[in-house]
Amino acid sequence: MAYNDKVLILLSIAAVISLALGLYQTFGQSHADGEARVEWVEGVAIMVAIVIVVVVGAVNDWQKERQFVKLNKKKEDRSIKVVRSGKTQEISVYDILAGDVVLLEPGDMIPVDGIFIEGHNVKCDESSATGESDLLKKTPAEEVFRAMEAHEPLKKMDPFIISGAKVTEGVGSFLVTATGVNSSYGKTMMSLREESEVTPLQSKLNVLAEYIAKLGGAAALLLFVVLFIEFLVKLKGSNLPPSQKGQNFLNILIVAITIVVVAVPEGLPLAVTLALAFATTKMLKENNL
Repeated sequence: MAYNDKVLILLSIAAVISLALGLYQTFGQSHADGEARVEWVEGVAIMVAIVIVVVVGAVNDWQKERQFVKLNKKKEDRSIKVVRSGKTQEISVYDILAGDVVLLEPGDMIPVDGIFIEGHNVKCDESSATGESDLLKKTPAEEVFRAMEAHEPLKKMDPFIISGAKVTEGVGSFLVTATGVNSSYGKTMMSLREESEVTPLQSKLNVLAEYIAKLGGAAALLLFVVLFIEFLVKLKGSNLPPSQKGQNFLNILIVAITIVVVAVPEGLPLAVTLALAFATTKMLKENNL
């Protein structure tokens, strides 16, 4: 995702061309002065700059995403009483498993689905899960099963504990049948997941960034056209070798791309990195290193 950027793709193409020309100039030609030249440094410097930008951006995004997930998990974490192996203990809601027996008390927010086992006058507010504001009294599953066998009316019998509900009265316990995204509340939250809406300020900044990008792209295109026309005019009477002509054209392309990078606001760190890379490259070439 960090590499999925038009500027980086353009720079990658320019780096490949520059590296190919540099390798040809270094190893494919004989130099009259007999000095060893390293013309491929510029292409390697651009590639190194691209790798640095991509790696730093990817690591930064990964760290922010991990911290965001950790913060949300800590915000929603709470302890709940369960019975495991015949012992009552407090565990995190993230550690509840299907088959646990969870104890209910007034004020508890139910994090999982289950079947009511036993209790006294347990009533739940399930408005957040079902939209119904009436308090629902829970009936132990054993009583509901006996009523089913006796063909008695089941209209007012409800043995199901729904995640997202709140216990308002009574105490009891229930058997966990579904957790996380498999619970009813989890399925509802997953179905409602969507990308966050853009705020008015973000919308205005996006429009401004788009205008700046278009202006920078137009300036880069105009400069490229002017320099390319000048390059074509000088090309007819030039005695330079083909590799040097290709290098001159590549320089024109890199200058145009640099203007786009500097013009786009989010491309500023990339521009700084590339400026350092180009400065280093020129210094090495001037000193024949």
